[in-house]
Amino acid sequence: MFFSPAKNRMMAYILNIHPCDVDQKVTYKGDKMSDMVKKVYVIACMFVVVLFCSGGVCADQWAEVDTGTDAVLYGVWGAAPDSFYAVGTDTILNYTGSAWNSIPIGTDGVEFKGVWGSSSADVYVVGHMRDYTALEDRSIILHFDGAAWSEMPNGADAWLQDVWGTSASDVFAVGHAKEFYGGMIKHDTILHYDGSAWTDMNVETSTWLSAVWGSSPTNVFAVGNTVLHYDGAAWIPMDVGTEVELSGVWGSSEDDVFAVGYGYAVDTYTGIILHYDGSQWEIMDTGQIESPSAVWGSSATDVYTVDAYGTILHYDGAAWGAVESREGAELYDIWGDPSGNIFAVGSTSLYNEQPVPTPTPEPTPAPSPCPAETLMEKNDPRLDIMRQFRNRVLAKSDYGKALIDLYYQNGQSLVIVFKSNPAVKQSAQAVLESVVPVIEALMR
Repeated sequence: MFFSPAKNRMMAYILNIHPCDVDQKVTYKGDKMSDMVKKVYVIACMFVVVLFCSGGVCADQWAEVDTGTDAVLYGVWGAAPDSFYAVGTDTILNYTGSAWNSIPIGTDGVEFKGVWGSSSADVYVVGHMRDYTALEDRSIILHFDGAAWSEMPNGADAWLQDVWGTSASDVFAVGHAKEFYGGMIKHDTILHYDGSAWTDMNVETSTWLSAVWGSSPTNVFAVGNTVLHYDGAAWIPMDVGTEVELSGVWGSSEDDVFAVGYGYAVDTYTGIILHYDGSQWEIMDTGQIESPSAVWGSSATDVYTVDAYGTILHYDGAAWGAVESREGAELYDIWGDPSGNIFAVGSTSLYNEQPVPTPTPEPTPAPSPCPAETLMEKNDPRLDIMRQFRNRVLAKSDYGKALIDLYYQNGQSLVIVFKSNPAVKQSAQAVLESVVPVIEALMR
């Protein structure tokens, strides 16, 4: 991956990188720094990072891209080199081939999670939003018809996480029940759009779903803490041979499907990549990957996965290998177009370099594993609420930033305590049950 020279990296982002040119020119936002000046690393607020690659697998062809927003991005999809969409907190962005532009949505309190389209004139965005009239969250689906965006009635009472389809008259949206206080009510939600209306497919099981993909109308996979397969008539649970918390799925064909997330492998819970060959699921040997969040590829020999710790892996048909590990980044989705332009989206903490007349302190260490993720399932809606509180409230003040820094510095120690002492873990979970509703109320 090619960013900027390490000692000259500016706050937030790099502009105007042309990854495939031999003579690469980098323009920075901010003042240029001299190699001789002293610097201090100042932790920045959580903000969006979009990583861009052009022309296939090449370690020096990735670049950080200016999006003009500090929103966390959860989903990305593209129809052509000049038609990409990225979605996230209160945000829909459109890439026109030269720049990312924000699309006004006229509301706030929206968590857009997934985006897909049958063409650049038929785009669907799913998620959930705060209904200030009813004082509760509700599902939301937006549609772009090539001229304007509009909300689509869907009738679901769920946190929608992903959307995918085969055509404008065959679209699937998946998620899970949003009720989690007072009993942790959980069941999956799968909606289907036939070109005229969304309907609930009534596949209610005690599970949750986070991603959907298929190779045809009669071969669709939905994943979460299970794997469901749709044959055109019914959704059937599949045996994957282990406990899983999957967050992404993609395939090159009906007998070459990848699912990524968290699971039980080699006698421990770890990041996991599963492969389906048309008859059975198997765990792939990937080396070390913490928590893969999404997977996408252009063919059976060109597959990428990203994780919540900034790692990008590539599969060449024979083995997985890391093409980038971005310290401090949280990557949630990845997508590319047929020409080889690829975008990975998420959020990150950056460090700003500024000349000062004082000695240079030690850089802030890389974030430790998030303790809250040890107490809750990966797609627990409460994690979204806590991230929103971090981004919208804590990160807006120096004191809040210090709390964030302290939290991550002690993350590894807390994770070890939770995993080794069930009683402490149970007590911490009970505290979260009472604290999260208060946090949510503070953000209203």
